Amino acid sequence: QSEFYHEGKFGDKGLQQFDMDKGLDERPTYVVLNGSVGAMTGEHALQAKVGDRIRLFVGDAGPNLISSFHIIG
Repeated sequence: QSEFYHEGKFGDKGLQQFDMDKGLDERPTYVVLNGSVGAMTGEHALQAKVGDRIRLFVGDAGPNLISSFHIIG
């Protein structure tokens, strides 16, 4: 999990400058898993059947928000 704090609005294209106020207030523009929006949903969702063995590596890269990892499903 990582969060990004930038001056642009959600969905703005192009290079975005860091927004110090958002960073200090812990108001991220994006909170992402695996470095990008939608990295674990839709066509990128984990596909496993009951009984399959899977391995997950969970890290909280921050810089600020707490990641309380839990499995649903």
